[in-house]
Amino acid sequence: MSGLAQFFVAAAVLGTVAEMLRDIAKNQDPVEHFNHDPGAYLRRGIVRGGAAGVAGDFVFGEFSRHGQRLSDWALGPTIGETGQDLLAIFTRGVWQGEDPRKDLIFLARNNLPLQNVWYAKAALDAVVWSHLFEWVNPGYAARTRRRARRQGIRPIIGR
Repeated sequence: MSGLAQFFVAAAVLGTVAEMLRDIAKNQDPVEHFNHDPGAYLRRGIVRGGAAGVAGDFVFGEFSRHGQRLSDWALGPTIGETGQDLLAIFTRGVWQGEDPRKDLIFLARNNLPLQNVWYAKAALDAVVWSHLFEWVNPGYAARTRRRARRQGIRPIIGR
């Protein structure tokens, strides 16, 4: 909750600064506008900073416009998304009887830190992920090679 409060305060302050810079760009005195009606000026700053949109999403609804709950939004993209994905995998596995291994491998691949660095990605794709996908879904490698050939992609090694 402290992170959420920090976000709102930072968004309000930065939005108010942006509102002041906007007044300066229009050759108007921001201090005079602020002194005239500070409440309205701060409300405009909160809206301009983005805090009003996020607050409205959670005050007037259970989810944000991106489908996240407040806890997912506050925890950040990795933890929030991972929690949603794990819940979906668990639901499909328990109530629909699907094998969760493939979904868990995708989840691990999508959330592994530094795995998208160009050299790490190539090595992990060739050595780790392709073998795991073949284990979970036999014939994966052959289908991937066929699809690449149809698209005109030729392998460098093992022509």
